This record gives sequence, structure tokens and C-alpha cells, in this order.
Amino acid sequence: MLSTSNARANDDFAGIVSSASPEATAAGVAVLEAGGNAVDAAVAVSLTLGVTEPAGSGIAGQTVMLIKRPGEPAVVVQGTTWSPRAIPGDATDEQLRYGRTASTVPSTLRVLDRAFREFGSGALDWSELLQPAIGAAENGFVIGPFRHLAFRFYGAALEGDPTAASIFIKPDGSTYQAGDVLRQPMLATTLRRLAAAGAMDFYNGEMAAEIADDLALNGGWISLEDLQEFPEPRIVPAIAGTYRGLDVETLPPPFGGWVVLLILNVLEQNPGDVLASDDSTRRLALLDALQVGQSTRRSDPITNYTDYEDAVATMTSKATAQRLAGVSGEGGGGETTHFSVVDANGMAVA
Repeated sequence: MLSTSNARANDDFAGIVSSASPEATAAGVAVLEAGGNAVDAAVAVSLTLGVTEPAGSGIAGQTVMLIKRPGEPAVVVQGTTWSPRAIPGDATDEQLRYGRTASTVPSTLRVLDRAFREFGSGALDWSELLQPAIGAAENGFVIGPFRHLAFRFYGAALEGDPTAASIFIKPDGSTYQAGDVLRQPMLATTLRRLAAAGAMDFYNGEMAAEIADDLALNGGWISLEDLQEFPEPRIVPAIAGTYRGLDVETLPPPFGGWVVLLILNVLEQNPGDVLASDDSTRRLALLDALQVGQSTRRSDPITNYTDYEDAVATMTSKATAQRLAGVSGEGGGGETTHFSVVDANGMAVA
């Protein structure tokens, strides 16, 4: 599912938004039309995605933001998250993968808050950017075919948690179907509180205390101290590469930007005419490059998240791509989301 829309304000082009839900895309468009810039729109999109694509993101997740202003190098609001202090040395795989023990300390709201403060237009305030998300939670949204598949996929896990089941499973125990409307009044209350108190309430306000109490009561490891001392996200340079004469700026480790550059470098090993037409030859070349990139990420990851320049330079070199071209590996999966916004002035956010 992908929803893309242009924004127009007073008959002038205001920008373009592409995201994984029509409600989130509409939120970004509305912000651009109201005079906000790409970062303002990105905040609204992210928060609305947390409501309308709950399998992919949420306010208790991890977010990283790539920001490109015209004529300037791209920068990254670095939203890496870390394990809680109390994680035991003998934690089981089950504990690390499921339930309240499976979460790192969330970065999403701190990233959105810093991006808004430092790169927002100033034309809209924080509370205005939360209104689309509040509306989607309060009034609900129509489940489409893709979202129905997500509900069905996670159904068994949701049934095992009474709180999650009360939100994401219908009262009769059945799964939400395409065409049903999902309303989340508790989340609407949470978002209204964030609109009034600000993002930092999640980390050092009443909301933080409630989160810590709930986790302590239910065996979670994140403490109030973890939330209160979560550092403000750093703003760091993007990493860069080239593809057939084009400049590419993307995310540093621990995020997958270096994998994108590796994939493009592998693709570049093919003559241009191989990729010129949408045929089986082109598709096989794309699949091969994607598989090389993802298998390399698993077999030879970059594990230093602060001093990574040399490793990135090696993994994104043309020589590495030449060596790895044709190598394949096993596939994998995951849960996340991505969106893009460009405003009328050329500011771009991913």
C-alpha cells in the first residue's frame, strides 16, 4: 500500500507526500497547504502513521529522519535507540523478541520534537501537527486489504495480550476485515495529552511515570530513569555515494543507508542498457543487487555506530561491489515504515 499526493495552496504547488496510508498522506498534504514545510509535514505524517499503520510504527518506536535543505548537505536526526539499563545478562530469546521486555527505549517523539524545533517552519505549532493523528484515532479509519493482512498476521500474538486485544481485535474475538472501521479512543487521549503537554511528557512528565509504572507491574525493563535520561538525538551528517553520476545522500549506521549505496553500486556493475527496459533481465538484476545488499548486511554488518566512517567507506566502495556482484543469500523480514515529503522550496525529508 502506498499513498502519494501533491499539495496545492492557493493554486500554487506546495509539495508532495508519499506514505503507507492515505490518512497519513492527507495529514502531510494538509500541513503543506497550511504553510508548513517538509519537516512540519513529516511530523504530522509520522504521528498519523502511528495511528493508521500500527503494525509499522508508533509513538513508542524508533525514528530516524533524513533532512535535505536546498544547497546544503543532508543531515540526519539520529534516532538510534538503546537497551534499558535493567536488561538481564541471561535474558532469553523469547523475552528479547516478545512482550514488554522486547522494547528498546523509544526515540520517536524525541526525534520528531528536535526536528520540529530546529527545522520546522514556525508557521504551525506542535499541537496543530497532532490534530490529524488525533482525528484518525478518535473517528477511526477504514481498514483496507493490506491493513487487514497485517491484523490477520499478528492476530495470535494480539490475542495473548488483553490490552492489545481490546484495541486491535473486535469484541466478538474476530479480526478486523477490509471495510471495517478501527477507532482507538485511548490513543486519541494519549495524543491529545502530547499535543497539550509536548513530546517531552513521554520522557519526563506524568506520561513517563505511567509508562514506567505499567512496565514495572508487567515485568518490563524500561525504567523511569531510562526515559528521563534518554539523550536528545544528535544531528549528524548523512553518508554519501554516487550512482551513474548522481549524488546520493542517505542514513549512517545503524540504519541501512550503506546497504542502499552497496545495492546501487552492485546495480552499477550492469551496463546501462540492461536496466533501460522493464523486462525480466532488469528485474533479475534488481533482485540480485537487493539480495547481495541484504545478505551482506546480515553476514558482515557495521557494528560501530559512532566511529563508522572507515567501515562505510569500505562497504560502499565500487571495489566492494565488484567483489560481491553475483553473491546471494537468504531473505528476511521485518516491521517498519518509510515516507517521503518534499515542499515547494525544495526541502526534502525521508
